[in-house]
Formats: sequence, structure tokens, C-alpha cells
Amino acid sequence: MLEMIDIGVENTIAYRVGGKVTEEEMITILTIFKEKIDKGGHQGRYRWG
Repeated sequence: MLEMIDIGVENTIAYRVGGKVTEEEMITILTIFKEKIDKGGHQGRYRWG
């Protein structure tokens, strides 16, 4: 499981990882990362799990 988390910090991507991560989840999350980076440059990243 891969879940995006809104932590209220600008230019930051937070996510929670647990159990099995599917290829579909990885593609979805990496697409979101790419879009955010293309839009605003550097991103902070946090992982809980």
C-alpha cells in the first residue's frame, strides 16, 4: 500500500508505505512526484510507515 498524506507543508510530498506496493501505485505516485517537481522545482519528501 502506498498512500499520499497531506501534511500542510508547501513543496513537500509525504507518503505512507505499508505491505505490498503494486506497480500501479508506483506509477501513480511517481507521476504525481514528476508533476510537482516539474511545476515547482525542489520538493521535500517524507515517508511514514
